[in-house]
Amino acid sequence: MMGTHWPTLVCLLATSGLTVAEFAGARRAQSVLKPLAAGAFVTQALVAGALGSLYGGAILAALVLSALGDVLLLPRNRPFVFKMGMLAFGLAHGAFAIAFMLMDPTTGAGPVAPYAFAPAFALTVIAIVWLFPKVSKPDRFAIGLYSGVIAAMVWSALLLAGGALPWWVGLAALMFAVSDLFVARDRFVKESPWNSVAISPLYFGAQCLFALSI
Repeated sequence: MMGTHWPTLVCLLATSGLTVAEFAGARRAQSVLKPLAAGAFVTQALVAGALGSLYGGAILAALVLSALGDVLLLPRNRPFVFKMGMLAFGLAHGAFAIAFMLMDPTTGAGPVAPYAFAPAFALTVIAIVWLFPKVSKPDRFAIGLYSGVIAAMVWSALLLAGGALPWWVGLAALMFAVSDLFVARDRFVKESPWNSVAISPLYFGAQCLFALSI
């Protein structure tokens, strides 16, 4: 098993170091460990055979977009680069949703499918109600659109988790969404090293689980 899962181990080890570096404010270490962790989850998808199926190719595209977002979010004081990073993550969420819906929802619905809409809707409402008072009006449209794409990703994952898709895809979708909430808290509400304790483990763990679903 380790023969095919070694990139996930690399990602988790790099994520552990990254979380410590983020908490300590060690920017140089972050610039090494974050791309390493991102490269590892992309590699995991390739090792798992991403190029051998339409679903795998879509997941790989989403993971590459996420890795691009990781690199773009490394600078702390460059608003335009941050927005480009969030665009990359928004496209990644959309690509994940497309990948999930490539599966047959009529024959592959999972056990939590009847409840899939509720958490997706709740996350969207929380993000909008919480963030809108704290950001400028031009940013509200982007946040609303981004939240909608996340909701589509979460809904489609939960719809098929345990059916057409492995059960852990639903867990990964929720982890990715919650990590985004902590990113928003760090950028728009209260910057704190404690945010990274939630962001990196949830986010990189989610990407590894997505890669392992291929």
